[in-house]
Amino acid sequence: MTPRSRHMLLGALITTLGLGLSGCGESEPEVTARVSWDPALDDNNRGLLDLGTASLGEMIDGQITLTNISEDNLTVTIESALDAAMGFMASTPEDGIEVAPEEEFSWGPRLTALANSPAQPSGEVTFEYDDVTVVYEVIATVE
Repeated sequence: MTPRSRHMLLGALITTLGLGLSGCGESEPEVTARVSWDPALDDNNRGLLDLGTASLGEMIDGQITLTNISEDNLTVTIESALDAAMGFMASTPEDGIEVAPEEEFSWGPRLTALANSPAQPSGEVTFEYDDVTVVYEVIATVE
């Protein structure tokens, strides 16, 4: 190998390594959340909605509120896996809900404490927007 080819090979190697290392030590860009939730979510996009305690025949309800904190419209779909046999009632729109910037949307299930309701009825509700899935566990106590 001639000195010129060694020099060219060394230059190519330094350029390759330099390009490969150019991003090292840099942090990922901060991702801004588009939605704030109440009740709050954990780090895995899961939340808990505790409806509280109901006596036999009593109705209790709760609410999940999301706020679009972005500058763009947001389309959210909702799917409920709450079992009517446990006493849950929850309507979910067939199409997504559009939430304008800085606007809120609230959704809530209701539970009627039935004679055949389990002592601690529970189920899940899923919200999806963009490529994000948020799951709330809905719980209650029947006395």
